Amino acid sequence: MDRGLLIVAHGSRANEAKNVVIEVVNKIQSLNKYKSVKAGFMEFDFPDIPASIKQFVEEGIFDIIVAPLFFV
Repeated sequence: MDRGLLIVAHGSRANEAKNVVIEVVNKIQSLNKYKSVKAGFMEFDFPDIPASIKQFVEEGIFDIIVAPLFFV
């Protein structure tokens, strides 16, 4: 079964913060450990978590690992 990885981040009004999350997602995707890697944001940014999960389902991926990524 294909497995996806959802990176959950808070989201920010600062574009730089979203860019860092996207860089992490792209780096993990390049490792080819998961069929698909996506970000889901809790606030401020898109895609939000439900939209990302919907994308996985549309791709036929139902086994999804969720990992938090929060910056302090």
